[in-house]
Amino acid sequence: TDCQTVGGSAFQFTTRVAREDFELLSGELTAYVKVAESGNPRAMSFCGRCATMLHTGNTDDTGLLSLGSGAVSKSTNSAHSFRSGVSHPWTG
Repeated sequence: TDCQTVGGSAFQFTTRVAREDFELLSGELTAYVKVAESGNPRAMSFCGRCATMLHTGNTDDTGLLSLGSGAVSKSTNSAHSFRSGVSHPWTG
């Protein structure tokens, strides 16, 4: 139910990305730590300007990031532009 609350749906589309492959090109991230029903804390990072959720990850800065697929933009003019080693078939 945690994912349903965060995503507003029974489904949440994410892409797993290595932390070192994620680069925010503009804007600033704000983080919120949520404790899941399992008791595990998750850092939820979002745009400090518009509050769009960008990714979640471990609070100890280890492991992969779960990048929200809705945050993916190949436009460098977007407030949520970033570069990653991941390429999605629908963005080229």
